[in-house]
Amino acid sequence: MENWEKLSKLSREEVVKLQNRKLSYFLRNEVPKHPYYKNLFLKNKIKLNDIKTVKDLKKIPFTTKEDIAPTKNNPGLPLRFVLQDRNEKYKPVHVHFTAGRTAAPTPFYYTNYDIENMKEAGKRMMSLIKASKNEIAVNAFPYAPHLAFWQTYFALNACKIMSLHSGGGKILGSEKIIRAIAGMKATTLLAMPGYAYHILRIAKDEKIDLGSLNNIILGGERINEGLRNKIKTLLKNKVKIYGTYGFTEGKTVWTQCDEKSGYHLYPDLEYMEVVDDKGESVGEGEKGEIVYSALDWKGSVVLRYKTGD
Repeated sequence: MENWEKLSKLSREEVVKLQNRKLSYFLRNEVPKHPYYKNLFLKNKIKLNDIKTVKDLKKIPFTTKEDIAPTKNNPGLPLRFVLQDRNEKYKPVHVHFTAGRTAAPTPFYYTNYDIENMKEAGKRMMSLIKASKNEIAVNAFPYAPHLAFWQTYFALNACKIMSLHSGGGKILGSEKIIRAIAGMKATTLLAMPGYAYHILRIAKDEKIDLGSLNNIILGGERINEGLRNKIKTLLKNKVKIYGTYGFTEGKTVWTQCDEKSGYHLYPDLEYMEVVDDKGESVGEGEKGEIVYSALDWKGSVVLRYKTGD
């Protein structure tokens, strides 16, 4: 991975050059090890030399949830998206599952290389919200093989931040989580938007002081301004609330650096497109569907994946 301080200051032209280089390396060194894309390229008569820049990615057909999700007749479909190599660095050591809202729960595999990527992405997340090593954090995401809990775990661990990984209401319980925040004088809460509001409302009703919180990081669901304002009202202080965006197939999470900002991407790890209903790229500032391509992951990997978002 690239140095984040240097990477975050690159011009758009320099970012594109970096992504072109990363894509070229990925296609020539990893696609031949990828069962699905190796076959897709052959089937569509796509040559690796046909794709020289990220703009050439449009030559690759979209990948959808239906291509990846296991079926009753073919439960092994997700394995087609795992890079195959006997080298130890390609060995999967960790797995997450999609939520299974629109298709069967789908496993996505991580190698040790990917875990290090998650840790670095976590450091970047925490630097964007200007968190220090002196923070005290409570991870209230539900304990499960899902991205939100584990990205939070690896982020806080990599940043050497004192943390309680509660597992959420079904594991530790809301009352104990509330009292842990108060007793630890936690400065950072990480949770699903609705659950964060739930425990803060209980704390207010029971007159438990959670005024030590100055950062709330929300993920797993969309957050609207109404809920953001309700949370601020409950705490009655200058708490900052950051939204995050992520999906299992992307293998990491992106965050805001300010309550009014968009999400900061990691251009050395992925390339994002936004397309219209016909699959054509939209202009700057226009709405469309997010399409994701991996640039530097191992384990499970997707190219031109239509997120549905």
